[in-house]
Amino acid sequence: MSFINWSSDMSVSSQQMDKQHQRLIDIINRYHDALEAGVPHAQLMTIFKEVISYAVEHFRDEEREMEQHQYPNLQRHRLIHQNLTQRIGEFVSAMDKQQPGVEREIQFFLKSWLTAHIMGIDKQYAPYMVKAVTA
Repeated sequence: MSFINWSSDMSVSSQQMDKQHQRLIDIINRYHDALEAGVPHAQLMTIFKEVISYAVEHFRDEEREMEQHQYPNLQRHRLIHQNLTQRIGEFVSAMDKQQPGVEREIQFFLKSWLTAHIMGIDKQYAPYMVKAVTA
């Protein structure tokens, strides 16, 4: 069983965003598997940087799609993305310093952030995506 499992309940009514969320889940699952396997710090950092890189790309694409579909809470969503990006930056710094326990803290953060973000914040724009598909 994976650390995070994709389910149709996570769909935000955008095929592109659903695929990107699934890709984020895959990368986070790889981070989890690597951590559980006890891989060296450098390998964990490589996977974590992949999460970061893909998350930044996803945020950009998601904001663009919300803008195209005239999502009224786009500015709020952008601020949430900015806060998440800042928090991730703090984790990078902690990883660089090899602070004890940071790898597990990141593991917990990634799971709680992604699932809460998709199921809470991202689900709020789903009706706007449905309107675009049915219009």
